Amino acid sequence: MAGALSPGLARVLLRACAPGHQREALYGDIEEEFHESVLPQKGLAAARAWYWRQVVHSAPLLLSVRWQRSQVTRSVVAVCGGYLSMAAAVMLLDIGISLAFGNRQTAPMEVRGDWYPLFNVVTAIPAALLGGFVSAHAGKRAPMLHSAALACLCLLLSAGLFFGSMAQSPLWYRLSLIGVMIPATLAGGWLQSSRLGIRLQRN
Repeated sequence: MAGALSPGLARVLLRACAPGHQREALYGDIEEEFHESVLPQKGLAAARAWYWRQVVHSAPLLLSVRWQRSQVTRSVVAVCGGYLSMAAAVMLLDIGISLAFGNRQTAPMEVRGDWYPLFNVVTAIPAALLGGFVSAHAGKRAPMLHSAALACLCLLLSAGLFFGSMAQSPLWYRLSLIGVMIPATLAGGWLQSSRLGIRLQRN
């Protein structure tokens, strides 16, 4: 009796349902109680039934915790992916201007000409659209929520426009960047949300 094992299928189910960071602790606790308390008092059949009850009762809560954690991870990946897409688009456009106009791209903004701030504002629109679209696409369950989260991140990071070397650029330029990036990011999310809605209607 002392060497009897807990039900193998129940052990597999417990490990499958438990979140990774809690799996070993939960498994160890229920195994310890099974072998040291329940089994000696109730016998093998009753102890195995007790084990199954513990697993069945715990499974919904464990799966809920695991699902919530996976959703948080997916949301972080969605927002970061949108931001990286936006940054990559801006970088590619900057490289294109560098190739077109040579070393003037490395000069201060006032040397590049009055056209450059306006060009940056205009090109920020498709970059932000792309970022919002990517965030919404990666966060399919709540596309607009993820694009809004990206817009909030952009708003927080835009504080850097008022410090350091960017603080020397024209005020209209900095405000315009913020003014176009936030709605363009949301518009990118709306485009993906609408696209998803049309696809669902077709299905």
